[in-house]
Amino acid sequence: MGTKSKSFDDWTTQEVRDTFGLIELEETALLSEWLSVSFQPNAVVATFLEEKRKLLNRFFRYWNEDELKFRFIAQVVELASLMGKNYNTFTQRKLEAVVNGISLQGRPELMVATGQEDPKKPYFFIHEYKPSKRADEPLGQVLSAMVAAQTHNADELPVMGCFVLGAIWQFLVLENNVYAVSRMYNAAEQADLHCIYSALCQAKVYIDARVSA
Repeated sequence: MGTKSKSFDDWTTQEVRDTFGLIELEETALLSEWLSVSFQPNAVVATFLEEKRKLLNRFFRYWNEDELKFRFIAQVVELASLMGKNYNTFTQRKLEAVVNGISLQGRPELMVATGQEDPKKPYFFIHEYKPSKRADEPLGQVLSAMVAAQTHNADELPVMGCFVLGAIWQFLVLENNVYAVSRMYNAAEQADLHCIYSALCQAKVYIDARVSA
């Protein structure tokens, strides 16, 4: 029998857990450490975040996915400057890996990976989603991409991720076959938006350390 193929878009969380033997925990040491770090934005960044927060609060109910990505997510992510000498931020780039006889493949919305012109080892993902009548499940989608990245990287390092549903952000970590998902952060609330900013900045710290090791 040939290798089965399944796109990231077609996975539910339950299917990912059952197929790849994943275990969900309420918390892991890495997730707790990641989200406990606080980066204090300077005056310019704080003003920018507040402007974006107000814009989000006013329009997120009406934006489509591309508008949400263009007018809010991309601009907040850019503040963390998720790029360096040996890594970069990529959107809609192909990722594929064969795991347990299944070819996991797709084009993640955003991934931070080693490489400059082309992605090599991805360590951080963001999947954005505008709630609607669609039956998509963003956690299953981003988790399947993280499983593929883990196999593709073959370095036993954790893979981090985030999924966005309108104004709500949740972060997750996959370590071997164990994963944990954070609480919900509401980007329309000032305190939570600062937590989101801090999480993105700390993701850069982790990636810098991995790339330079």
